[in-house]
Amino acid sequence: TSGGPLHTSGDASAALYLVFHTALAAGALAGAANVPARYRGQATGVGLILVLAVAADLVPLPRLLRGDQTFTPTLIGAEWALTLVCAVAAAVWALRVGRSVSPLRGWVGLSLSLSFYDLALNAVAGRRYDPVWWASLSMRVATYALLAVAALVSVLRELRRLESFTDAELDRAEVELGRSWMSKQHLLRSATRLSMAVSPTDVADVVVGSCREATSLTRAAVYILAEGDDELVLLSATGFDAASLRLIQRLPRDSALPGPHVLRTGQPLLLSAQDLARDFPALTEIPSHHDTAAMAAFPLRLANQDVGLMTVSGPVHHAWSGLDREVLGGLAAQAAQALQRALLYERHRGTAEVLQRGLLPRRLPRRGDLVVAARYQPGGDGLQVGGDWYDVLEIADGRVALVVGDVMGKGVHAASIMGQFRNGLRAFAAMDPAPVAVLSGLDRLAADLDDDEIVTVIYVLVDPVTGHARIGRAGHLPALVWSPLSGDPTDPMQAPARLVEEAGSPPIGVPVARRVETAVTLAAGSIVLLFSDGLVEDSRSGLDEGLPALVDGMRDLAMQHGGDLEAFADAVLAQRPAQEHSDDVTLLALRLPTPRTSIEGSLLPGVAAGQTGAR
Repeated sequence: TSGGPLHTSGDASAALYLVFHTALAAGALAGAANVPARYRGQATGVGLILVLAVAADLVPLPRLLRGDQTFTPTLIGAEWALTLVCAVAAAVWALRVGRSVSPLRGWVGLSLSLSFYDLALNAVAGRRYDPVWWASLSMRVATYALLAVAALVSVLRELRRLESFTDAELDRAEVELGRSWMSKQHLLRSATRLSMAVSPTDVADVVVGSCREATSLTRAAVYILAEGDDELVLLSATGFDAASLRLIQRLPRDSALPGPHVLRTGQPLLLSAQDLARDFPALTEIPSHHDTAAMAAFPLRLANQDVGLMTVSGPVHHAWSGLDREVLGGLAAQAAQALQRALLYERHRGTAEVLQRGLLPRRLPRRGDLVVAARYQPGGDGLQVGGDWYDVLEIADGRVALVVGDVMGKGVHAASIMGQFRNGLRAFAAMDPAPVAVLSGLDRLAADLDDDEIVTVIYVLVDPVTGHARIGRAGHLPALVWSPLSGDPTDPMQAPARLVEEAGSPPIGVPVARRVETAVTLAAGSIVLLFSDGLVEDSRSGLDEGLPALVDGMRDLAMQHGGDLEAFADAVLAQRPAQEHSDDVTLLALRLPTPRTSIEGSLLPGVAAGQTGAR
């Protein structure tokens, strides 16, 4: 007879019975022998091919089952042989896994026992449908059912374990993600603060605060290498007492402290109290470190160049983690870049200031018949030299020339142009101090420069004895003059200031038919103010607000501070519109003494204007 979807013959069915029992025993023996798992797939594939081949009657088989459903001696012998194999496999499995085993492993042993009874009973029956054969069949069903239930229970237990593991991993990942997010926020905040820090001390203050915020420790310090790289100088520290601060202000690079150590080795340190006591006993010589239970020290390096170091410590134990190392390492990298930038900024600013000051007068004339005050304030960040300049020239006949000029642009090029005009103006004034002559000479000088150079100048020639002044200006803002109506400059009835707008002409170098000048007579106690556009110009409103405000406030400032011209110059500078300025500010003020006796007789107060010109 035949049956099943492949119409398997009786002999093939008996062979499949033997194959299934052989597979169970062989699998148990392979597991007990620790056969590598990589062979599991290969064995399964071979077994499936064999089963299909036997079920489809593709494998030649000996006679196993007679027509009357009795077993041949071949089948009975094979069953007894497999009974012995299953017994051996059950014994080996029990010895291999022991008594306390997982359900699936224990049930494999039980299945081997049931398989043993199934084979033995089947062999004793000798034929199908015998009462003993039915007992064998029940053992067979129990074997497969036991394995199926064991597999199901094991899968469910594994799924539950996997779910618990997944939940635990998700919780751990959530905690790690939260800590990572917090660390990124720390680094982002420190980067934002460092971007606004200008000086090395500003940078160090930010780093100290960020170290404390990131670790919750109470002490932090930032050092920078001094000139010569043999000493560390403290830039900023927090959490230290006064005695400790005196001890840590300057540290030799070869000091036996954690900070200098990391600078020598280039490797950061994350230390516990035991590490500190063992490796750095000298640390206890610093009073604030007597109770230190945790400390981290990181070198500040940029492009393999040492910049300084940072430390953070506290009396509370801190379990240093990999995330702490990453956060503090990132902060150290930010600090090194910011410190290097701040150092370069200071160096460049110092160079710019030295160059700018070198192009301006070292001192102003000190004379009994007049007082002069000047102010210069660089615009922007002060890193670039501006084109503004002022000068005060003493003429041989006792007169004084006041000059304020402005070269468009910034940088070394503008400074070089300014230097040429300043020196040229001094030479022209020595030959002929008249404003028209000086401006005309500057025009000739400008002919050798590029066409796009724009230079403005105001030039005032003053005779302190007579009060006579001659003014010439080329593209520059007019002079602002205030003259008292009476001998008392604090008299509230004093006249307002006024701009001397006469004698205006285009900037230097612009073709013009002739340069012009105007003459004014200054009363005793008069103040003349020359200034660049940076004093009154606003990026939003231009000169429309700043210039009228300066004119309106000039009288009050002169009455309040006229007796002290330095204070007057400071007050004028302080009146500058409050905004972020990118332009330089230059102002030059002159005050005639009061009372003054005129050589030519009584002078009229205020401003008397006239025009003269030259080609």
